[in-house]
Amino acid sequence: MTINENVARRLLQIVQDVSARDTAKIALIAKTRGEKRARMLETIGQSVLSRRLEFTSIGNGLQTGSLVLEVTNSRVTRMIDATPDTLGDVVAISSGERGDVAQQLGQIMTGFSRCDGDIFALSTPLDHTPDAEDVGITLNELLAVVTVEDLPEDLLDIAAGENTPDDEATEESVQDAQKTEAHEGPSEQLKTFYDRVEGLSSWRAILSTDGGISQESGTLFSDDLAGSLASDLAEWSSDSGDAISLPQLIVMRPRKGRDEAMALYRNTAGTAVSVHETRKLGSVVGAVKELLKHDDQ
Repeated sequence: MTINENVARRLLQIVQDVSARDTAKIALIAKTRGEKRARMLETIGQSVLSRRLEFTSIGNGLQTGSLVLEVTNSRVTRMIDATPDTLGDVVAISSGERGDVAQQLGQIMTGFSRCDGDIFALSTPLDHTPDAEDVGITLNELLAVVTVEDLPEDLLDIAAGENTPDDEATEESVQDAQKTEAHEGPSEQLKTFYDRVEGLSSWRAILSTDGGISQESGTLFSDDLAGSLASDLAEWSSDSGDAISLPQLIVMRPRKGRDEAMALYRNTAGTAVSVHETRKLGSVVGAVKELLKHDDQ
């Protein structure tokens, strides 16, 4: 048997680079907050045996957050702890309606992914035998409520913190939404978004500020429903005041994993609505980024 010289050289290089880990923690390589969530979900999905998973976020040498779960067979059977307290209370996995429990756990995982620093995972055997009745929340249920694409909230959260060289570019992308109004009229902007999400959406519409349907791809909203949505959005603007200025991208996720999600792109002229599969949320966000990028040129 002969071995290719390049292969042999590469194997030798790998062997020479191997070094023993000085910690049981494994770094989950991720450049964005969406990727952090993806790595966490992968770690849960790869846990076949009953394990205790401790995720920690380390920034500038300090722990900024932690999330401790018990998992077995790619299911989360128990939530033990979560810090900081702003992530929310510990979720009782075994009680409550499954959809609500999955949603609460997903929100905590999403909040944890926004802690400053890199994420590490520590997997250790459980010191007890899991109850056979602990069905837990499945990986598919988590995938339905945890988005692995970067969300607008991820960018806004970063921009609100201290500026670093990497953060400055992110803050510019967030502020582009406000700059767009000066380049393209609000009505044209809604039409552009409507057109860009055509291939992603099962239904689209453009609503005026009073709820009138000026354009739609099919029949889904009644006039009463459109009017009710416009009224709710007006109350949302009144409550949020100047804290969240227009234009906005509002994302509504379904309670059940197989149901569709909804994205609302709003400005002073009205709202463009996209109903789409939950997994296509990242593409819808990408359409908004392309819209702003194109308008800024």
